[in-house]
Amino acid sequence: DGRITYIKDGVIYTCDDNGKKLHRIMESQILKGINGYSITWSPNGAMLSVLLINGTKYRLYVIDINSKEEVLIENDNTSGAIWSPNSKKIAYWKWNNNKVSLYLSNSDGTGKIKIVTAETDKTEGISGGISWSPDGKMIVYNIEDNIYIANTDGSNIKYLCIGTLPNWLPN
Repeated sequence: DGRITYIKDGVIYTCDDNGKKLHRIMESQILKGINGYSITWSPNGAMLSVLLINGTKYRLYVIDINSKEEVLIENDNTSGAIWSPNSKKIAYWKWNNNKVSLYLSNSDGTGKIKIVTAETDKTEGISGGISWSPDGKMIVYNIEDNIYIANTDGSNIKYLCIGTLPNWLPN
């Protein structure tokens, strides 16, 4: 509907594509004093994933816009949060030293599973390389320059091809 979402001084706002019709969605203490972030709406428009960057910390939250509930999904070293088509799950990368892991979590922070862990020295090539199948039953992702596909329960991981930033076409 042409609305743009942004954060200013710890408050989430929307406006139209002309910068008019300003609407204050909510204020959040977790959004104050941060030096970077990315926000992504869930497909159903009820939740936001918010990646907060504060110094060297990268925290991933899910905010329910209706209840104003803020759920911490991961506390550090997180990137690439992507919503499932039904808005019930979120996929993201978590890194530690030279290892990256792909996780799936319910939007309320429960049911977290690790799909894969890989050793790599290229964490910047990982972020954003996740895509859900239109039915939400599979994901495709890249690790360095290799693309893989897996069921969302972590089973049936298969190498597909060389490439980066795979993205499933919608139905």
